[in-house]
Amino acid sequence: MAASPFIPSDTAKTVTIVTKWNLKADSIYYKVGNSNASYIVYNGLADDYWDIRTDGNIYIKEGFTSDTLGYILLSDSTILINSFGLILNADTAVSTIQNLTVHQAIIKSNTIPNPGGQYLRTVYLQR
Repeated sequence: MAASPFIPSDTAKTVTIVTKWNLKADSIYYKVGNSNASYIVYNGLADDYWDIRTDGNIYIKEGFTSDTLGYILLSDSTILINSFGLILNADTAVSTIQNLTVHQAIIKSNTIPNPGGQYLRTVYLQR
């Protein structure tokens, strides 16, 4: 069946991280020294969101918690988010944007070994 020229397909839509997303999950992995690794997952509720706006802020609601984080979009696949992931010498590490489509996106902090251990945060978004 041929696509209708009057009904836009998903591939015809502009794909961008800058929009309001439903939060599917927010996960944190950390390992300190020789201890066992810990993995914490928050599964998003129906009204949870990450609203990534053109004003350079991400407005977040996860459960009873609301937050605003500043961001700089470096490219279609990289983003700097204040207080997200690892911060080294007061510099925010670059996070990656993965699997970006009209319907989903993953934002993943870079894992950098440090004297205290390892830390990785991954946010799964959907629309």
